[in-house]
Amino acid sequence: MKKTVKINGMHCKHCAKRLETALNALEGVKVKVSFKENVAFITMKQPVADAEIITAIEDEGYEVVTIEEA
Repeated sequence: MKKTVKINGMHCKHCAKRLETALNALEGVKVKVSFKENVAFITMKQPVADAEIITAIEDEGYEVVTIEEA
């Protein structure tokens, strides 16, 4: 299962790395974040609720714009 998350507030590769660390901490999640595209590409071994993804991102100080199934 894959999801694409549009994110506001990233300004550099350090922002992307910070979000990758936060999202990779979710069980069964692998993520690649692009600050240039303001997107997180998430691959999950098992379903993860959108609310968990949103919380992980917002806890780092960023805003979720959309979450789409990829």
